[in-house]
Amino acid sequence: MPGMDQLWAFMKGRELECGQTVAVWGKNWCAVDRPIGPDLEEELVHPLLASLRLIGYEQVTDIQRQVIGTWVPYVQPEIATQGAQAQFGYSQKPNDTSVANFNVKVNNGRLVPISILSSFNFFEQRRTIDVTLMHKGSTFPDFKACLEFDAGSGATRVDRIRIINARTDEIVLENEVSSNKLLIQLRAALDMFGGGESDPRLVGLKEASDIVRLLDGALDT
Repeated sequence: MPGMDQLWAFMKGRELECGQTVAVWGKNWCAVDRPIGPDLEEELVHPLLASLRLIGYEQVTDIQRQVIGTWVPYVQPEIATQGAQAQFGYSQKPNDTSVANFNVKVNNGRLVPISILSSFNFFEQRRTIDVTLMHKGSTFPDFKACLEFDAGSGATRVDRIRIINARTDEIVLENEVSSNKLLIQLRAALDMFGGGESDPRLVGLKEASDIVRLLDGALDT
């Protein structure tokens, strides 16, 4: 998305690597009258994949996980019944909130932590990722970025990116962009199907299956 594009360009132009990500991601689904799956599979995957993209998915050699989940109802009972009758395949006890920590090992031996709080039971939608950026080989952050997705209300939503100097807190980049994400993804997919290069915003089959295996059975229900 536009915010991610700008962050990738910033990182590439300064030869920075991701040192850590911390995400708060989710919304209030209680008032939504349609079946929805568990938070772990439906919502947490978005900040997790975004974080892996920033780290460099092709560099990942191992991922260790620690996941805690809660099961406070967020699907209306009649809607849950309809989903069961329609055999959507959703769990009868979908988790509403996930607290997850991942230690990602990359091919140079570095460990990059990813921390995520993801929930369908927020007061309102929140989708932010804080990113620590450092020069290769550095042990102290050089920059910090905050990505905020789908901010605002109603039909008007924007993505925001802010980047500061980690040592001085001075703002070095600040921008707000509105965009049609579905259209961007559709164009990227059509370009790839037409023989173009794979867009980094698209999730390949291997990555998707890796994430499914990583999260499969993460919660002891």
